[in-house]
Amino acid sequence: MAKNGNYSYIIKPLGSATVMLDKIIFGWLISSILLGLLFGPIFFFSEYGGLIQENPVKGAHLELSFVINKTLSDDDI
Repeated sequence: MAKNGNYSYIIKPLGSATVMLDKIIFGWLISSILLGLLFGPIFFFSEYGGLIQENPVKGAHLELSFVINKTLSDDDI
């Protein structure tokens, strides 16, 4: 299957120079697409992207209490 997709590499002599278009496509274009896939969502969903509003939550307070209905003595244990 790899031979079908890479026919230009089969007819290319070993050690010959790579065509400039191949260098551009496989070097610059694919690298920029991969970087865009990695850093694009981070930029898109951050406040620097400009597509979302500033987070209105500035602070929070949490109070936790326990209600004990039954107490155990030494005799119960």
